Amino acid sequence: MSKPAPPTTGPTAAGPGSPAARSGSPSVGSSHSAPAIDVALLADKVYRLFLADLSLQRRRAGGRKE
Repeated sequence: MSKPAPPTTGPTAAGPGSPAARSGSPSVGSSHSAPAIDVALLADKVYRLFLADLSLQRRRAGGRKE
């Protein structure tokens, strides 16, 4: 038996790591909507990146306040 062919349309058609899947916006000829964004998760990730960047800035400055 052979494997079933991958879908040619829909959100998984491009594959999870392809540029089309990462873009977050539907293609021009597409009829499906863009994937929903979990705003709370996005805000948490942005906040963590901000704290990490702040920590790196302080480390580079030798602990001085800027």
